[in-house]
Amino acid sequence: MKILLAHNYYASSSPSGEDVVFEAESDLLKRNGHNVSEYVKRMGSGGITSLAKGAANLLWSTSSYRDIKSILSKDKYEIAHFHNIYPFLSPSAYKACHDSGVPVVQTLHNYRMVCANGMLLDKAGQCEVCLQTHNFRNAIKKGCYRNSRVASIPVALMQYVYEGKWARYVDTFIALTESGRAKHIESGLPNN
Repeated sequence: MKILLAHNYYASSSPSGEDVVFEAESDLLKRNGHNVSEYVKRMGSGGITSLAKGAANLLWSTSSYRDIKSILSKDKYEIAHFHNIYPFLSPSAYKACHDSGVPVVQTLHNYRMVCANGMLLDKAGQCEVCLQTHNFRNAIKKGCYRNSRVASIPVALMQYVYEGKWARYVDTFIALTESGRAKHIESGLPNN
């Protein structure tokens, strides 16, 4: 099977479970005879330049769209599997696959589609305000992303713009747990 795996690595100072799963999946598929191509982006050091580039790409990354369209045009891919698209891949990566006729699978490692910090937590504990109200301004008021109101603005804007539209270009979502699946369905993702 010809597979495109796509992932935005977190900063090297904070490796994530998503990074580990992406690498393990790639290794497993290759060992089992699948033809795997990887499209990856990496977070910078977290400096102002990296943060500004990330914020600019959250809504739409022309370079990711163009790159993925180019990769997919060179061979017949049967599926594209995404792990983390933030911030450099953006939803534009899904659209590139969709426009190329390649089915898209997104593993839901966290709640980033509906929660700025991705964990349904705030300083006081569990928080589902954005999930339940779809009023993403709360994330800005609370400074949910990196404990910063300013840093929360592009994330909340991305959530607002794509609310209810995620499934337009994603064919299947994989939730890691039954409770995670239920929360994503509650947020408006399809029951698939």
